Amino acid sequence: MRFLLAQFQQESNSFSPVSGTMSMFENNCLMTGEEILPYFAGTRTEMGGFIKALREINAEIIPSVAASSVSCGPVNDQVCEYVLSRIAEDIDRAGSVDCLLLCLHGAMLLESQWDGTGWFLERLRQGLKPGTLIACTLDFHANLTEKTLRNSDILVGYKTYPHIDLVETGYKAARIAVRTLRGECKPVMKMHKLPMILNSEASQTDSYPMNVMIKHANEVEEREDVISASVFQVQPWLNVKDTGCSCLVITDDSEDKAEDYSSELAGHFWELRHEFRFELTPVSYAIQKAIENKNSFPVIFADSADGTGSGSPGDSTAILSELLAGNRMLKTYLSVVDPETVVAAIETGIGNTGSFLIGGKIDRIHGKPVWVTGKVKTLSDGVFVLKGPQSTGKICDMGRTAVIQAGEIYIVVMENSVNNWDPALYRSLGLEPMDARIVVVKSPAAFRAAYADISQEACIVDTPGASSANLSSLPFDKVTRPMYPFDDFDYEVKPQTL
Repeated sequence: MRFLLAQFQQESNSFSPVSGTMSMFENNCLMTGEEILPYFAGTRTEMGGFIKALREINAEIIPSVAASSVSCGPVNDQVCEYVLSRIAEDIDRAGSVDCLLLCLHGAMLLESQWDGTGWFLERLRQGLKPGTLIACTLDFHANLTEKTLRNSDILVGYKTYPHIDLVETGYKAARIAVRTLRGECKPVMKMHKLPMILNSEASQTDSYPMNVMIKHANEVEEREDVISASVFQVQPWLNVKDTGCSCLVITDDSEDKAEDYSSELAGHFWELRHEFRFELTPVSYAIQKAIENKNSFPVIFADSADGTGSGSPGDSTAILSELLAGNRMLKTYLSVVDPETVVAAIETGIGNTGSFLIGGKIDRIHGKPVWVTGKVKTLSDGVFVLKGPQSTGKICDMGRTAVIQAGEIYIVVMENSVNNWDPALYRSLGLEPMDARIVVVKSPAAFRAAYADISQEACIVDTPGASSANLSSLPFDKVTRPMYPFDDFDYEVKPQTL
């Protein structure tokens, strides 16, 4: 059996001011051919799971292209065309392949296509020989569409958030593909889409109510003829007509069971919708909690509205401004994406003091730059490796990076946006989170896995931004209405034919 491996991952945010350019992928991951296997083998990633499963059966592996970007706005069409052309060239060079194993996100927008994932799969399918299998992994926040289902054979989603089952998901998808090619099963997929968007901040799979849904999906997966069952919370900041949570069931040659079980899961999901509630914490109140904290661990400030893993640019100054205005002498670590300030810090030099206009230069709607006088403590190339349970072993590149110390506030200023939910980011710069009173992360929930051993005290702070948990503050004008939580309405879950 001959498998072509490819990755094209990006989670789009309709409200982000940052375009998904080729440089965004180059700054995160963009590689081709034989460099892919040694990079991903042994990592806790979907691609790592693919490789593990295929090597166990000595399958022929054709590594094609691995392209992923930190979350931002819609992806430029030229990036999609590049990935498509690389895959097509590798298939032509190989002569034929039995299966495409694809690592996707599922919530990607393109400049010219609102259903970027479905359109990408449709283009791939058009260039394949009949009978070629397409098996994909999808993020827990995927936005499933009819076009995505119609142009794939196997879709398997993560079951954890924070996402700590990436390698298991990749391994599972590859094993289903192998069984299919051997004639041991005949996958049939059905999904049920719900008119519902939920906040990521309240959707961790290890706590109520999402843990109830995952338990239900696992129970369905144990039933006769069921191959896989996935629940998708959906990326909450997709302002498109066909957005919403969904449930997907794959059975062994039984359309009726796939339809019934996906509807069963969807009905349960809808019933729980009001349980996905949480309270945002005003920044001033969160600071007071940190002042009163008598424990040895820091208080985590989750600036989810500026979440770099949610599509925001990471240049908010909301927390920094509050700390400076109150002259708070609390040891604080925070990060800001600001290439201009990085250049200014390099020119100032390590150990020297300067005045820097920091942040608020990318997202000018939700914040503004602030002047900070501080000492350049550290300069770095910005490269670090994730050490937590999510994407363990993945290399991240902040670009040139500076640490500016203003009193007790340590500001990590970087050129490139990266996911700030792993303490490895701060530790790579000599900043130990356990030594701080406040540690700012740019994440709604993913940080909870990596920071579990550092602090149990976390505040989802109420700040403005393109990935705000206050969904009503954002201009959702394209979603199909009625839509929960914007509307209060009754919805009857019936089997769908999607």
